[in-house]
Amino acid sequence: MKASGRGRAISEESKVILRAAALGRKLSEETKGKMAASKLGSKHSEETRAKIRGAALNKTEEHKAKLKAANGMAVIVSAPNIETNETTEYPSISEAARAFHCVVSVIRYNKNKIQKPYRGKYLFLLYNKNQNKYIYIFI
Repeated sequence: MKASGRGRAISEESKVILRAAALGRKLSEETKGKMAASKLGSKHSEETRAKIRGAALNKTEEHKAKLKAANGMAVIVSAPNIETNETTEYPSISEAARAFHCVVSVIRYNKNKIQKPYRGKYLFLLYNKNQNKYIYIFI
């Protein structure tokens, strides 16, 4: 930018045009390195860290569901019990893993390789709400 243009106010209309022109522009590795170096060693203030912490801790279940739906990750896990014929539904794979005291990969992994029910009595059915179809069936 020229020295004569520094400090001059830019209209909102011009900002929109400039923003659209820069959208999608590929940065060179050199530019990326310079940007990373400029941020190296900088830390968030205590006030900023408190705001980030508060935002992360105060997410409601409704807010989490909206985020999942926006990311295309709205998955319902249905876990029918073979012995009692009762089915329990969980709003996410993480919630199901917590309920079964196992890691997420137990439910998500081995898509078609598991030939027996989990703990001898549970099947896991994953249903994608956005696409209205079952994505994995664990048997």
